[in-house]
Amino acid sequence: MKKFLFSNVPHKIVSVLIALLLWQMVLILDDPERGPTMEIPIEYVDESPNLIRVHAPESISIEVRYLTQPVRILPADISVRVSLRNAQPGRETYRVEIIPSPRIRSDVRLIPETNDVLVEIDPAEEKQIRIDPRQNIRYTGLRSGIELAGASTDPDVVTVRGASRYVNQAVRAQITVDLSKMENAGVYETEVQILDIEGNPIPNTRVRVTPERIQFRPNLRAEPVRVLLLHPVVRGTPAPGYRVVSYDLIPAEIRGRGESALLAGLSTIETEPIDISGISEDRVFTVRYVLPEGVTRDPSSPETVQFRVRVVREANSDQ
Repeated sequence: MKKFLFSNVPHKIVSVLIALLLWQMVLILDDPERGPTMEIPIEYVDESPNLIRVHAPESISIEVRYLTQPVRILPADISVRVSLRNAQPGRETYRVEIIPSPRIRSDVRLIPETNDVLVEIDPAEEKQIRIDPRQNIRYTGLRSGIELAGASTDPDVVTVRGASRYVNQAVRAQITVDLSKMENAGVYETEVQILDIEGNPIPNTRVRVTPERIQFRPNLRAEPVRVLLLHPVVRGTPAPGYRVVSYDLIPAEIRGRGESALLAGLSTIETEPIDISGISEDRVFTVRYVLPEGVTRDPSSPETVQFRVRVVREANSDQ
C-alpha cells in the first residue's frame, strides 16, 4: 500500500493540479465575474424612406461579465444594432444585435437588459406650407419712429416632413426677427419654426423643415405722423348758481405716430376725465390725453394739455 501511494508522485501531483484547475474553470463558467454596466446607443438600420420611427429607445444597458481575467472595456468597444427591414406601420418588437469590437476577447460575455425593443412606426408624410409675411412674422426690436411696412421671404414656401401624425398637426410656418439691427431692404437669414393649430411650436425632433433657414427682407420706413384733434371729456357741474360760458384746450391738437392702418381712421382723441364739480370761478386744469393702442406721441407734442374753463354767476341767482 505504501509503495502504491509513493509511486509516480510527480504524475499524481500534476493530476491533482489539473483537476483543481478544471474545477476552478467550472466555477468561473457557472458564475463569471461581473463587470461594469454600460449604456450603449442603438443604431437603427435598414429603415424604409417611407416610414419614420415615432417612439423607440435610443439606448440599451449592457452588462459585461468576465469568464477569466478582467479586461478594460469601453462603451466604444460595443455596438448595438436593430434592423427594421420589412417593418410596417404600428407597434412591434425587433431583435437587438450586439456587436463587440475585435479587441474584446472571446471569454467576455455581453449581457443586454433585453433581447428585443418595442418600436412604434408611422408612415412618412410631407406637405408644403406658405410663409405669409403679413401674418407669419413675429418681430421684436422695432425702433421708435419706424414701422414695418412690409416684408418678403425667399423662398416663401417650405416643406415639412415627418411622421404623419405630426405633419398633420403642422398648419403654419413662422419666423422670428429682431428688427433693431436691420436696415431697409437688407437681406437677413432667419430660422423657420413650424406651429400647430393652437400656435404651439412643433419640435424639430418630430418634423423636419426644408429649408431650415430662409432669407428675410424687411421694408422699413418712418412711421407716419398725423394731427389729432383733442376732445375734452368733462364731468360734473359748477356750483349752484354758476354756469360754464366757455372752455378751450391749449393746445387743441397733438401729433401722433403709428402704423398707417391705425392712423388712417383716426382724427380725434379724448382727454382723461375732467371733473368741474362745484367750481365757482374760472379754472385751469392740466390733463393728459388717451392715445389708442399702437399710437404714440410725437416728440414735438406735449404729454399734457391745459383745459381752461370760464364760469359766470347766473343773473337771477341770489346775491
